Amino acid sequence: MIERINLIPAEIKLQRLITRARSLLKPAFILFVLVLAAIYIYQNGVIKDMNRRLLMLESERGVLINQHNRYKEILGKTRLLQKREADIKKRVEIIYGLLEYQIPWSAVLKFLSDNMPKKIWLTSLSSSDVDNGESKKIMQFAGTSMNNSAIAEFIFILENSRYFDNVNLGYSQKRDMPEKILFDFEISTEIKASKSKASSEVL
Repeated sequence: MIERINLIPAEIKLQRLITRARSLLKPAFILFVLVLAAIYIYQNGVIKDMNRRLLMLESERGVLINQHNRYKEILGKTRLLQKREADIKKRVEIIYGLLEYQIPWSAVLKFLSDNMPKKIWLTSLSSSDVDNGESKKIMQFAGTSMNNSAIAEFIFILENSRYFDNVNLGYSQKRDMPEKILFDFEISTEIKASKSKASSEVL
């Protein structure tokens, strides 16, 4: 049997091998470049989309910040208006209370001067405010009497006056003097308010 003898030189074989490898590497390289280009284009599109979304988010953030600042300004003005409204309401209530609770002082003092029993003289006269749900004026009389009958008469006069209410005798204390006996006393009473009576009105 005759064996085939390969007479092609080694250099030609190597050249053919290189040529065949080049023919295979060229399309692979082109394919690789195309894949890289596709990846680049895709990633570039993704980046542009992300940048666009980022710009939209920044724009929305700016709008929200502006709205927040406007709302904050409106809230501040609202609170200021509420505070002013509360102040005005408080002043109106005070004025209304003053209008509702008018005390005819000149008439009260004239009444006391005209109706004071002869055997009584006052040593002090004071008034104070009491607020237990509704404003009240309390007047306190301190004085001296020649007898208890005059004190009782004074209490009767106060109780039957249109100016006083809830008359209470705080105390009546006997005081011995060299020539006569005196009685020190203290009386408290509420002063009636007047909505429509003039300050010059008398009993």
